[in-house]
Amino acid sequence: MAGLTAKRALLAKHNAAVNNPSGGTTTTTGSRSGSRSGGADRSSHLVVVVKKVTVPAEKNIYVECTILPKDGRAAEGIEGTCYKTNKILGKTCVFNHSSTFLPLPVLDGVLHLAVCEKPTFSEAVLLGTADISLLELAPGAVGRERKVVLGKDVEMLLGLELVLGEQ
Repeated sequence: MAGLTAKRALLAKHNAAVNNPSGGTTTTTGSRSGSRSGGADRSSHLVVVVKKVTVPAEKNIYVECTILPKDGRAAEGIEGTCYKTNKILGKTCVFNHSSTFLPLPVLDGVLHLAVCEKPTFSEAVLLGTADISLLELAPGAVGRERKVVLGKDVEMLLGLELVLGEQ
């Protein structure tokens, strides 16, 4: 899976840069909840509903959703965990697949979306990606839909809800 391998490499790069910036080891002290720019406590979470994906031709596709940390910061909470939808065959695929990212202690990362094709007898092929900054999401936007373009002729309809915990 090219998409998952790339995300793991990106996450390892983030963690290596934070934990070993000049050959030494750095440590972070203090509370992780709300102590950083864009912070939130552990009860903050993001609900992502992959509603519909449209691709140019009939394919066996699935969607990967991952929250990645801001560049230069190690992953916290659920960051780096990849959620995948089931595979559906079609040109316009209705998923209505919900994933809840919890805990989400820091809100300065990005929601990374990848649409992949899984042919029957070969490795998955990445059809398109998109990143949505968590900072641009309005808290409490229940049921808000967003159309996302992930590549040439690849579109997705999402439902996003950001819920903030007490600071």
